Amino acid sequence: MKIDSIRPQTIGLLMALGLGCLRASAQTVEYSTLHSLVYTNSINPVAGLILSGGILYGTTQQGGLNGGDGVVFKLNTDGSGFAPVCVFTSGPDGYDLSGSLVSSGSTLYGPALFGGSSGNGTLFGVNTNGTTFTNLFSFPATGNNFPYTNGPGAYPQAGLIVSGNTLYGMANAGGTGGWGTIFAISTTDGSFTNLHNFVDTDGQNPTSPLLLSGGTLYGATPTGGANAMGTLFKVSTTGIGFTNFYNFTYSSSYPYTNSDGANPFGALILVGNTLYGTAAAGGTNSTGTIFAINTDGSGFTTLHQFGGLAGTLQTNSDGAKPQSGLMLYGNALYGTAVNGGQFGNGTLYRLNLDGSGFSALYHFTDTNNAAGTNADGAHPLGGLIQSGSVLYGTANVGGTAGYGTVFSLLVPPPLNITQVGTNAIVIWATNVSGFNLQSATNLAPPITWSAISGQYAVTNPMTGKLTFFRLTHP
Repeated sequence: MKIDSIRPQTIGLLMALGLGCLRASAQTVEYSTLHSLVYTNSINPVAGLILSGGILYGTTQQGGLNGGDGVVFKLNTDGSGFAPVCVFTSGPDGYDLSGSLVSSGSTLYGPALFGGSSGNGTLFGVNTNGTTFTNLFSFPATGNNFPYTNGPGAYPQAGLIVSGNTLYGMANAGGTGGWGTIFAISTTDGSFTNLHNFVDTDGQNPTSPLLLSGGTLYGATPTGGANAMGTLFKVSTTGIGFTNFYNFTYSSSYPYTNSDGANPFGALILVGNTLYGTAAAGGTNSTGTIFAINTDGSGFTTLHQFGGLAGTLQTNSDGAKPQSGLMLYGNALYGTAVNGGQFGNGTLYRLNLDGSGFSALYHFTDTNNAAGTNADGAHPLGGLIQSGSVLYGTANVGGTAGYGTVFSLLVPPPLNITQVGTNAIVIWATNVSGFNLQSATNLAPPITWSAISGQYAVTNPMTGKLTFFRLTHP
């Protein structure tokens, strides 16, 4: 059996088979700008999206009618129906929505970085139709002197997660150590519990959502720890047993390279007993890494080192400085890189769970120097979500007004081919719908593709004539 690659001609994974010969190509994808943000509806999304009831919801730092200071917005998955759910203004409800949302029933919950009764941020809930806004909690003032301590924490930058009637999150500062907190809050009565106060040795200034598995919360801090380069930690949902199980290493001289990365801003994901995440700095080129580690802290592995940057645009082939977490789709990880790529404006990428097969799926295009505009957006800070074969995300700037975009990426499922006797079975994932298998016997134009009946596992006889297969999507 021989494996090599062929240039794909369509959206999908192109394969070829002949007697004793199987070939497979790389995936190709289709990018779409669903919406370009403008100042009057919301600008500069930092967090990713969520999908609830078939509708996309997201947040922005600023923008909105009458000079708003942050927006919860919604739009349909085809890009239509963009509308603000709630516009924030500087005041008691909070402002600057830098964290991601979470939904429970018909209510969206999230953090506001600033504002509230003392200016140190709030936690809020709002109905998906924009009614019944609730200020769940206002973080109190901190002391006037460093390290600016208080009881619950301050500046909740990280998004929330939900389990039953409890929200879990982290505050970027405050607490008894002044370096942030882990907290739980009830959605029913707003009762607040401080689960952990960060000190400099176990992590500082958390920015990302937590991960809940069983009764354990996992997370990352971008700074602090034994080497001041960030940590990975776990703690029970009751606040017992906090453990800093990994400290990113330190380099004392410019360009501050290392083998494992530094400053993990993004959330972790769990696959089996392995946690996967990204580091925004460090690595062999000081442009960040993708890593894996067992939940007990053993087996740290650097899966990918992002490449060095070159030229005035700071370009490379794969992206640089990822600040969001990863997403699992099929047997591969997908993510965003803020910088790098062909134009220096970031990339969307994938890689296999073992670190092989890295591919930059999309390079955000160059922006106008004066206006900062383009067609697709630039510098994606938030992560990706998946529905069927489509990934959704946000870009912080760029787009037709220069204030960011909401986008989709059609990602066909990988095709696998298995030889059984004189037959070859072409297989793709059963949880991905909408794709059709086609075949052709020649790739020289004009190509004639013929539809093949069957879904997910299609048996084809292997003859002496080479036959090419592809998945197509309407």
